[in-house]
Amino acid sequence: MWKVLLAGLVLTTPAFAQAGLAIATRNFIDTAERCVLDVRDRGLKYETSINCRQLKDASLKYIEPGGDLTTTDPSLALLAERARSMAWMARALSAGAPPYLW
Repeated sequence: MWKVLLAGLVLTTPAFAQAGLAIATRNFIDTAERCVLDVRDRGLKYETSINCRQLKDASLKYIEPGGDLTTTDPSLALLAERARSMAWMARALSAGAPPYLW
């Protein structure tokens, strides 16, 4: 019984939460990068790219552990902002924006 309580305590520590947020942030930016590659380099539309469709889930997984709070580690917040920018870039390219702007 005490092992379960100890495991629950370990899983709720700030270090564990920070590690989970770092993993979610990395997943968010990787998904955004693949989305841009699909749209810019492979010629897929934003709506048909599986990576672009996965952005919603990736962003929610970033937000759930507190990624949208002002107390978020600035380096993780910066990576998440980069992912958001890349997602909008893919959306704009899919809508017909000239690729040389990016």
